[in-house]
Amino acid sequence: MEYKEALSKEYVHPTTGLLNRYFLLDKGNDFLKKLNTLLVLDVRNLTKYNELFGYEFVDELLRVIAKILKRFFYNKESFPPLALGFLECGRFWILKKVENPTEENLKKLANRLIKILTEKPLCVDENFPILISVNIGIAVYPNHGKNIRELLRKAEFALDISKQQGENTFLIFNEKSTFFNNSNCVAIVNDGTGNRKA
Repeated sequence: MEYKEALSKEYVHPTTGLLNRYFLLDKGNDFLKKLNTLLVLDVRNLTKYNELFGYEFVDELLRVIAKILKRFFYNKESFPPLALGFLECGRFWILKKVENPTEENLKKLANRLIKILTEKPLCVDENFPILISVNIGIAVYPNHGKNIRELLRKAEFALDISKQQGENTFLIFNEKSTFFNNSNCVAIVNDGTGNRKA
């Protein structure tokens, strides 16, 4: 999906060429009736890569990932319309239409996305292909939020919990404070003291 507003530099992330956080927060509410699912994807170990290989390597890695995501999501035969962007610190966002956003359908989408990014080394440098790992947090409109800020907050919260579960996992936010990942169902409940426990 193309947006005329995104032609403005303020809406474009300079390294990846994708839409940025500002666009998502400024324009995201306009698309929620058509694009009902927000995924936030985190690329792990970028700080370590930066220390080992330098920021230019990391920038190129982000560009490579951006290209893969474009190929994956902008397949009109496979996926409905969407908006794709970059938040910061190795986090990408995908706002897309899922016709029937059941737990099973979201799991299939997340697993396909993880597989395409992690099953083979990425050619960032001809002499040094790199195998990455990722995590994904998912929130669905209007179940998990009435506006884009709520959805982003809950998707990022699910993402942070996913990272605690290990590499290449995802979590779907649940309004009853229950999260489901691609290996096991993990129930996180409020114990009445303001703390959450499994």
